[in-house]
Amino acid sequence: ELARLATEPVTPAELARVKRAAVARTVFAREDVHSLCDEIARAVTLTSLDDLRGELDRLLAVTPTDVQRVAKEYLAKQ
Repeated sequence: ELARLATEPVTPAELARVKRAAVARTVFAREDVHSLCDEIARAVTLTSLDDLRGELDRLLAVTPTDVQRVAKEYLAKQ
């Protein structure tokens, strides 16, 4: 499966399913006040609030070609 990711793009339906799950996880993880504050504190400490604000936009912008490119780069046999 990992080799296939590097040679064939994922289907739009497959990518949409993964995106929906990731968006749901992200939103539900910030549902209560404590979790939201923890996410904000972590973003301020490690990156920036802008990075946190743009997280879902970046996730939704991923294309099948992006998945294939990253698989080739990071999931190579070596």
